[in-house]
Amino acid sequence: MQSLLDSLDLDHHDDVAVFEAVEAAFDLSPADKGVEWLTVGHVHRAILARMPPGDTPGKCATSMSFYRLRRALAPRVRGPITPATRLNEAGLTPKDLGPLLEAETGLQLQVGAAGWPMMLGLLMILAGLLLSVVLRDWRYLLLLPASYLPLRLDTGDFGRQTVGDLARQAAVANFAALVRDGADHRPDRIWLTLRCAIAETIGVKPDRIGPDTRFYPAR
Repeated sequence: MQSLLDSLDLDHHDDVAVFEAVEAAFDLSPADKGVEWLTVGHVHRAILARMPPGDTPGKCATSMSFYRLRRALAPRVRGPITPATRLNEAGLTPKDLGPLLEAETGLQLQVGAAGWPMMLGLLMILAGLLLSVVLRDWRYLLLLPASYLPLRLDTGDFGRQTVGDLARQAAVANFAALVRDGADHRPDRIWLTLRCAIAETIGVKPDRIGPDTRFYPAR
């Protein structure tokens, strides 16, 4: 078993993404912090103050998300929908499917992750802006409309993403909303969801995050 992390070593861009993920999952706002968030334990205590834990089992948040997704996908997918069903069986692009599922499930969802076309499109935008300013040649701004095509065509990992993958992600990202509908929010479930929200944002294993894990390196 790997040891717990002393620090997540976040930089400015990482910490914005992490705190936004936590605030979205638990309906926190900067005003709810009260004290500076230095460790994961600090955030956990802020969540418990905002969302008193339950003392009896509730519904499984992942199952709740899956059932909502299954109902929304049923008219668009042939045959039974299981956690292993791939999202691309709905016959829509991720940019079209995402908003449709969000509207029908009431969940905030991430359908497909960015792939190389997205990176290319963003690079074209950045290059167009920089070159037009540095070289004072406004023709480079033509890269901006040209970036539309790779941005539009990007599907990232959409071809591999399953309904189960999306349900697990939704259960974390929409935890507070699902709790209001009866999801299990006993202390261990809140703690696990917090670790998952952080881990999925920065790409570490949840079981490596402990209460004393700092967000930034010790000075």
